[in-house]
Amino acid sequence: LTLNMPFTRIDALLNTASLDNDLTTPPGSPADGDVYLVASGATGDWATHAAAFRQWGAVVVEDLESLFDAIELFALTGARPAGPGVGVITNSGGIGVLCADAVTSRGREVPALSSAVEAAVGEGLPGFASAKNPVDIALQLLNEPESLGRFVTTVAGDAGVDIVMPFVGVTRYKVETVIAELGRAAAATDKPVIAGWLGGNPAGPPQLRAQGIPVAPTPERAGRMARLLVDQARPTVVSAAASDMPDISAAVDAARYFTGRNGPLGEREGMAILAAGGIRVPAGGHAVDAEAAGRMADEIGGPVALKISAPDIAHKTEVDGVTLGLEGGAAVRAEAAQMQARVMSAVADADVDGFLVQGLVGRGVELIVGMRRDAAFGPVVAIGLGGTLVEVMRDRALAVPPFGRAYVADLLRGLKGYPLLEGVRGAAPADIDAIVDAVMKVAALAVAVPEISEIDINPLIVGPEGAVAADALFVMNASSPAP
Repeated sequence: LTLNMPFTRIDALLNTASLDNDLTTPPGSPADGDVYLVASGATGDWATHAAAFRQWGAVVVEDLESLFDAIELFALTGARPAGPGVGVITNSGGIGVLCADAVTSRGREVPALSSAVEAAVGEGLPGFASAKNPVDIALQLLNEPESLGRFVTTVAGDAGVDIVMPFVGVTRYKVETVIAELGRAAAATDKPVIAGWLGGNPAGPPQLRAQGIPVAPTPERAGRMARLLVDQARPTVVSAAASDMPDISAAVDAARYFTGRNGPLGEREGMAILAAGGIRVPAGGHAVDAEAAGRMADEIGGPVALKISAPDIAHKTEVDGVTLGLEGGAAVRAEAAQMQARVMSAVADADVDGFLVQGLVGRGVELIVGMRRDAAFGPVVAIGLGGTLVEVMRDRALAVPPFGRAYVADLLRGLKGYPLLEGVRGAAPADIDAIVDAVMKVAALAVAVPEISEIDINPLIVGPEGAVAADALFVMNASSPAP
């Protein structure tokens, strides 16, 4: 048991790996049924630490209440769910809705029951009750408490239910029967059971725990327990299969050309590295002046994007250094002259070396794929919703190489914005494989070239037929490359 808790924050971890491991390196495979506690107030970026611990098989909690719930959950529950589906059975429609909200708000599911299971649950229920998940048996618990076990067992038998959540509210009548029925139903299923006990006879929770059933006093805490169970059931990621590793030798060679540099590279240099690694970039290139920019626009044809080219300006939009939708060389030449004047007015000593002229990328979902080098963990890769609102949305996931393609796909599914990638309002689904390819290549490049301290691809525009890096920033550290 390792504790390091600053007064300002308690970051607790339930770790299934050996406590003898240094947690800055991937632990070994967890032993079945073993649960260990590691609470850490480690210095540095907490999001990075939490992501690494999760990746290596830990369940991360953020406060003392969650910590004690997790201890109870894993101490009493040996079963692990096969999926995210939660079946709720309660004697109150209101409690059922609260349970469903608590479950779905944490990325888990309250699936519809099969027609056969729904019909079996509905037998004997009064008309105002509900056999749909979340199941509301209403006054049946009061009139016939010995039927509770049947309802719980029936819901547990549904193929779409992975976690069973019987949650009873304000129960004071025939409490011993209710407890016995819950115990019998829990013993009859190999699926994890999380009971809820809101108000009612205080003797209920201790007796349920004595039968090996974790108990939550509120729907919110029951939903949090369900999330912990699903997270812990995921396989840990220690290394990537050889087949997962991309060939980025050309990108490594391109990046090593700049290993003597310190600070940011220009976008054209970053784009060249990405293109060498097989990540698609827009048609176009670098123009030394407005005249050359106009000629390049004519060669590309159609609408283009014009950007100021200056290695020391990381965010071009902030200095009005990006214009989209220009058509024809004349329009590009005129805008280039005006853009240079605007940028030099905003940043008088900017190292402007020309312009970037790029064909417009088709519509798609804007993501960010990036890497920062951490003093403890080395390269840390980020994937999330991108574009100009990336700092506002803060919808991202982190991972520490090595990891495999399946893990990247799992991280994508955990993003709040993932439904955008599935296609909304008639849009076609995005090419998930192309996103995974980009993430794997960025990770491999970061491992191979330690002098790269940062990579930012923002946005990576993803459509149904691939992904295109519309902007890229590389930052080099030649003097003392981090791990």
